[in-house]
Amino acid sequence: MKSLLAAFLIWACYLPTADAQGVPTILLARSSEQQDTTGCNLVREVTKTLYREIMAGKLRIWDSQNKELSFSASTLQSLEKSAGIAFQEQENMFIYERWTQSKREVTTSTAGLYFAHKSERGTETVFGYVDYSDVVELFSKTKMASNASGNYSATLETVLKSKNFNYRLIQLGNQSIKTPSEGQDLLYAFVGNRVFNESTLGYYPPDKYITYLLDTYADGTDAQSLNGKRLSQLLGEYFIRNQEIYYNMGGDRITSHLNRNKFRVTKIEVNEIWRKVGSEILYEPKSILIYVNDSALNEINARNLADFEFRYGETDLFGFLRTREFNIIITKINSETIERKDAFIFLKALMTEEWNKLNQYVNEYE
Repeated sequence: MKSLLAAFLIWACYLPTADAQGVPTILLARSSEQQDTTGCNLVREVTKTLYREIMAGKLRIWDSQNKELSFSASTLQSLEKSAGIAFQEQENMFIYERWTQSKREVTTSTAGLYFAHKSERGTETVFGYVDYSDVVELFSKTKMASNASGNYSATLETVLKSKNFNYRLIQLGNQSIKTPSEGQDLLYAFVGNRVFNESTLGYYPPDKYITYLLDTYADGTDAQSLNGKRLSQLLGEYFIRNQEIYYNMGGDRITSHLNRNKFRVTKIEVNEIWRKVGSEILYEPKSILIYVNDSALNEINARNLADFEFRYGETDLFGFLRTREFNIIITKINSETIERKDAFIFLKALMTEEWNKLNQYVNEYE
C-alpha cells in the first residue's frame, strides 16, 4: 500500500509543470474545518455518497492515481476495521485538479479524490483513490445535505467546482506547500479576484427549501393573523361541502362517514422554495399538507392542485400562499430542523441578512 507522501510524488511526477491543460493542484479538505457559513460538509457528503456506491458494487476505488489495483467492498471494510474509523467519518479528502487562469475566472478540471487516514499514533491508512470521471455524472445529480445557511439546489459537483467549502492548498504546480499561510499566499496570488468556473456554472440565485406552518392560532387582530385563521375555517367548511373530495384525499382514514361533520382543520404545513434575487425574495409553493383532527390528508402539489377546487376570495390555494399575507412558523430550512424558539429569529434572518450567514445570525442573536 502506497503512503500518502508516495501518492503526492506520483502526482508531482505525472503532472510536473503547467501546460495547456492547466497547473496541477492538490487541495486538502478536512471534515472538521467545514463551517456553518458554507452550509454543508463536503467531505461528509462525498464519503457518504462514494461509500454507498462502492458497497453496491457500482464504483471502483483504486490504490493510487496509477490505478494498478482496485479494492473490493470487503477490502474497504477491512481497511476501516484496521484504521478504527469508518470511511464516511474520515477527516481528510485530497482533491487532485488542474487549474487554468483567465482574466475573469479560474477554470478547474478534477482528476480524482484521494482518501487517507492518520491515527493519533501516526499510523497511516490509505483508503484509496476515486477517478473523478467515474463519478462526475453521479455528483452532478446528488444534492448536498445542507443546513439553513446552505443552498438547496447545490449538488456535489457545483460545490466542488465553485470551491464553496473550506480547503487548504498543499501543492500548486511543482511547489509543495509547507504551511497553511504559505498556501493562502499562493492561492491569493493565483486566484486573486477571479471566480472559479464562472463560465460553466453560471449564476444561480441563493435558494432555500422552507417548511413552515401557517400560524392559525395567533391571538392577533391584524390582517395577517386573521387571514391564517380564516383560511383554516374556510378549508373546514370546504371539506364539509365537498365530502367526496375530502374522502378521496384520505379523509376516510381520519373520520368515518357516520361522523362526517365532526372534524376540523388543525394544521396547515407548506413546503416552498425561496429564491433571493437581489433584495427580492421569490416564493415557489411546492406542496401543502392539510391536517384534520391532527392527522394529515394526502399531499396537495402543483400536479393535483386542479382537482382541489378551493378558493380564497378570487385565488386558489397556491395563489393565496404567494400573497404572503399571513403569519408563519418555520419548522425546517433545507436539511436543518428549526426549533420553535428559533423560528422567528430564522425568519427575521431570511428577511434581513445574507443567506449564507443565517446560522451565524441566529447563534449571535440576543
